[in-house]
Amino acid sequence: MKKPYLRTLLVVTGLLGFAVPSARALAAPAAATYSNAGSIVYQSGANIWLAAPNGSGKRQITRDGTKASPYQYPTRALNGTIETIRNLTTLYHLNPYGKVIGRLLKVATGPSNNIPLHTMAMDAAISPNGQRVAVTTVEYEGIFDPSTGAHGANIISEDIYYYATSTGKTILRAHEAGSDLMSPAWVNNNQVLFFAPYNIAADQVYLGQFHPLGWPWFADGDFFSRQPLNHGDLTTQKDKLAVVRGNDLVNDWRSTTIQIYRTNGNLHAAPTAVCAIKAQHGAIGKVTWSPDGSTLAWSDSNGIWESPVNLSAANCGLAPKLVIKGGTNPDWSPVR
Repeated sequence: MKKPYLRTLLVVTGLLGFAVPSARALAAPAAATYSNAGSIVYQSGANIWLAAPNGSGKRQITRDGTKASPYQYPTRALNGTIETIRNLTTLYHLNPYGKVIGRLLKVATGPSNNIPLHTMAMDAAISPNGQRVAVTTVEYEGIFDPSTGAHGANIISEDIYYYATSTGKTILRAHEAGSDLMSPAWVNNNQVLFFAPYNIAADQVYLGQFHPLGWPWFADGDFFSRQPLNHGDLTTQKDKLAVVRGNDLVNDWRSTTIQIYRTNGNLHAAPTAVCAIKAQHGAIGKVTWSPDGSTLAWSDSNGIWESPVNLSAANCGLAPKLVIKGGTNPDWSPVR
């Protein structure tokens, strides 16, 4: 049995909340080491920025984003190009200095159109070779009660669309009836990790071999103890997986964690949960691994945090520290 299609829009928008870990919980041991390889592209305010993983060398990529028209969900390929979504409707393909490459690609309607059905684009993820971008597309129905004047929305479906960055052509659509598929993360140029967090009795984590659905991997717990799994990332070495576990909503985040698993490179057997980072004062943003898989980064309402992860150490050697104050939606790339 799977959770029914229709949910309130609050479930989706709530996923955009963030958390503030306590200072005591995040005190870093002196011996902790953090990867500083590559770069992190991220959102700050309404614009996209680039920085070294330790927060140094910040460079603003876009300059015309506003609160009413922001850039969000940045993601970077190995050739340095950056993909970002503006207004939850349009894909921008940028060079490392913010110049638009090719044409803009409108992939969703946004809330303003003349029919009750609307779509939003979220969670962009560009393939390492920069040739494809995967996007979560949310289709929802606007509702209005004339007797009370109340407005609202119901989610109809959430699917993953793949586009060619050079032409904007739709390549594939990942869809499964009764499941909401979201939060794509490329493992390599052909494999994509994505999630169906609200499945009650079916799998919640999928691995696609560049196929509309791919194969189901695993789910959280049993029918009675299951929590949503979403916004995860697998190391390039395929030995560790980090997933946001729990409701992770603005008003319902207290049981949310970043769950870290050992996979041993076996992407068909269920991974082993090893340790977790607990939300302290709000929901957790997306997670992203360093190129060597030694360090994990994520965002919350304070900014972007990093922690080393050693599965052989006590509590995985976790020692989170704030590296980019005010940053959100980080994506760690091997290139500077």
